[in-house]
Amino acid sequence: MTPREIIERYVELLNSGRFDEVGELWAADGVLFNGFGQVLEGKPAVKAFYAAFKDEIFPQVRIVSFMEDNATNVCAVELETRIVHDEDGNLKTDPEPFSPASLDLFIVNADGKVQKMIAYIAPPNKWFTP
Repeated sequence: MTPREIIERYVELLNSGRFDEVGELWAADGVLFNGFGQVLEGKPAVKAFYAAFKDEIFPQVRIVSFMEDNATNVCAVELETRIVHDEDGNLKTDPEPFSPASLDLFIVNADGKVQKMIAYIAPPNKWFTP
């Protein structure tokens, strides 16, 4: 897969709540800097991280901007979401306009798998409270 295809598939899986499949985008020895201060090494760790969101979050995510360097298979994507915390602290879909979610850097290997992803979570906003 190309970096663009990886990003499009990533967003598709998130939007359909198929978190248990997101980790399949990573290489066996891929790394995820998840934006919450954790570095997850290896596909099993990445898969477990995303699978933990299953049945908890039903996001609406969209790509705001995308930059790709085809020579190095590096891409950066800015994402927005409609996820907020409700009055009980649970995550839910927000009917309001999209808000910044993250800026993600993906490095894709020659096999078309994510070798490294570095996520920068948008400053505390409607959907993320540290």
